[in-house]
Amino acid sequence: MPERMMVTCPGCDGVVSVTRTGDEAEVRCLKCDEVVYTRNAEGGEWWANVPVADPTAEKPVAVPVAAERIEVPATTRKAEWMLPAGWAALILGVVAFIASYNVGPRQGVDARLLQALMNPLFFVGVPLGLYWIKRSQNPVSRLMASGKLAIRHGTQNLSCGTTSVAASHFDHAITKFTAVIQIEPGNAEAYLNRGFAYLERRALGAAIEDCTKAIRLNPVSAAAYNTRGVAYIHKGDLDTAIEDLTEAIRLNPNYGLAYENRGIAHQKNNAPALASRDFSKAREFK
Repeated sequence: MPERMMVTCPGCDGVVSVTRTGDEAEVRCLKCDEVVYTRNAEGGEWWANVPVADPTAEKPVAVPVAAERIEVPATTRKAEWMLPAGWAALILGVVAFIASYNVGPRQGVDARLLQALMNPLFFVGVPLGLYWIKRSQNPVSRLMASGKLAIRHGTQNLSCGTTSVAASHFDHAITKFTAVIQIEPGNAEAYLNRGFAYLERRALGAAIEDCTKAIRLNPVSAAAYNTRGVAYIHKGDLDTAIEDLTEAIRLNPNYGLAYENRGIAHQKNNAPALASRDFSKAREFK
């Protein structure tokens, strides 16, 4: 279990939960965006104030006042529905076979068997059910489903203000998606999801790196550009953030969330007219 420390933010005196994970990370206060912890690839660390509380104690963490919005990667959650759907299809197919076989008791055995085999619920349901059951046992599917569930729980807790609980869910998600990447290094979806979790933990360098890898593997991923753009906003690299968010909009012209985030970037970049235009576009797609 990664060590968790409670750190006092030098900007607003809020208490920030920091979990020491990965080779490179940066954690910022969610309230004032002040850096409270950094770790580089060589193992060097810098803390704002270390530590201010018992790392095992639950403490209130700084809650964002108006944060950029990031899209929870909306991809198919196969392992979540494939197993129950597979069993349902399999059972339905078997029941249909038995019912068809017993429909005509006066017919010969061969005729009833042929009638049962020709039942669409049987010859479609049974193979499809077996396929779904087999796919649901794929370790990558299970890990992806577990990671996505952790992201959803983390996002829900974050929206309710229970940030310390949310952090543990995002850490769990990072662990699961890392396992997926070890099995399938070319899995763009895993990089995108892990990048999202890193971003929510304010490990901005790791988030940008993962989103960049997701883009290399899937150059048309608007969500990856949006997530990386938000990471650049937090880093203060507004020009690069605007470039990424513009690309997300080019890939998906109806991407209201990207318009909203680009509006925030323009606003921080002292371009109120451009920000107002983007906010208006974002409202069109809500």
